[in-house]
Amino acid sequence: MTISTKKCLSLLIVLIAMLTPMLATINKILIFNFRYFDDLILVLFYIVIFLYPNLRRKTYLDSYFLLFFLFFLISYIFNSLHVEPEAFLSQLRNYILPISCFYVTKYLFNDEFSFKKLYLPFYLFLALICLLGLYEGLTKQHFIPAINQWGDETFVGSAFRVYTFFGHPNDYGYYLLFFISFVTLGLYLGVFKKNFSTIFFLIILYSNLVLTISMGPLLSFIVSFILLFQILNLKNKWLYLIFALFFVFMSYLTIGEVMTDRVFNRIEASIFSYHSVGESATRVDFYLQSIPVLLENFFFGVGPGSFGGWVATQFDSYAHYKYNISTYGLRSIDVFYPHLFGELGFFGGISFLTIYIIIIRRSILQYKFHSIHDGKFGMLLSANVLFCVFLILISAFWTMLFETNGHMILLWSFVGSSEGYYIFKCRNSLNRSTDFRKLYT
Repeated sequence: MTISTKKCLSLLIVLIAMLTPMLATINKILIFNFRYFDDLILVLFYIVIFLYPNLRRKTYLDSYFLLFFLFFLISYIFNSLHVEPEAFLSQLRNYILPISCFYVTKYLFNDEFSFKKLYLPFYLFLALICLLGLYEGLTKQHFIPAINQWGDETFVGSAFRVYTFFGHPNDYGYYLLFFISFVTLGLYLGVFKKNFSTIFFLIILYSNLVLTISMGPLLSFIVSFILLFQILNLKNKWLYLIFALFFVFMSYLTIGEVMTDRVFNRIEASIFSYHSVGESATRVDFYLQSIPVLLENFFFGVGPGSFGGWVATQFDSYAHYKYNISTYGLRSIDVFYPHLFGELGFFGGISFLTIYIIIIRRSILQYKFHSIHDGKFGMLLSANVLFCVFLILISAFWTMLFETNGHMILLWSFVGSSEGYYIFKCRNSLNRSTDFRKLYT
């Protein structure tokens, strides 16, 4: 692969990582439709992977990918009478396209120099977005208001929540967490200098997270960091810092009578509601609606693209009609695990989660390898992957981030970069001990 080709691929990775979460907003600004920009780039990545053998080298995840797609296909065949081919292909697209970033970044960003070249554009991009978020928070006015499916401005009448160009505060909050973890861990491990610019950058990242007033990202952040610090046996003093940030955040929201109202409204709607199942648009209701689907289709599900996701609502799913599933006009049921196991059944769901369990195991091994060889940058990459996987897995209880390209492109890019750097270090290591060979395989 030529240097110019590498530069083009690197630029495309940066562009889709930056722009994909904001495509809906960008489409409102531009005259032409920019909607499928990310999909086209991801398809292009697969073409490049096919053309260049170096990108097709066997990885530790290949067999698990194949196992998942085998059960995905079996679920479709088992339910082919009720699942439209277009729905099957659309749902397949949700899972398969972002994975191309893993193979491309594994090849492109396999050393510290190539990875660090991305710092400046991402620093500038996130700094500008966060400054816009602070402006929105201070003025209580969205730069570009998000319009919901009923034609109304989103979140009108509730507490003001910052989301900049992302269209939804939850999406914005989770996107920020990918980089909050990277910068926080970089400072902790000594990869980044504790200078004014880095500290200021981290402060505005945390400030924007606070201004989203999103309970999901906050809870995912706390639990993910606790798991990370416990598994990697990091110093406990940072746990105290995280809990301090947690209480500062909660105090801010409570004093403002924001979180208090939101929490009690959620409790009342979810637990103390006298509505029957299917009459209240809460996540608890969506879980309850999912139970018959999960029990009656335990092994193979109702088929890909047939339950709970935006594909099922777009193609008028037979399963939704059969089980009288109500999404209340929303695009999805907004809880990923019932959607996953409902569509693909036990075998498909477990094979999907196995991929991420293997990534967790691999990241822990990578972290141990880099710590033995005093590789702080490698420790940062593997620890950040571990945090991001925890973040996505936890968020799946109340979001559909696994089916949003904007977040999955970032996740798979981090996973690919960490793996590429790990292989690069292994090949150049002078200490080829038994333990080393065990880690490398």
